[in-house]
Amino acid sequence: MEPSPFELPADTVQRIASELRCHPADERVALRLDEEDELRHFREHFYIPKMQDLPPKKACLALPRARSLVGKPAYQGLIERVQ
Repeated sequence: MEPSPFELPADTVQRIASELRCHPADERVALRLDEEDELRHFREHFYIPKMQDLPPKKACLALPRARSLVGKPAYQGLIERVQ
């Protein structure tokens, strides 16, 4: 089946999965998409790290405890307003 020029990405995945007779999350769908990718030649120009290669995320870096003018942590006022 030939893809439409206006086909949405989700429809493309569904179409390929039905052609391969597998689930849309199957690895074969991803491999087919990689084969059809017009920009695949750019992959050799970039290093894409694996999750296991990344340093662990520290909690203190995710939410710094900066102080606001009233003495509360800066993010605490945001939490109070949202709730």
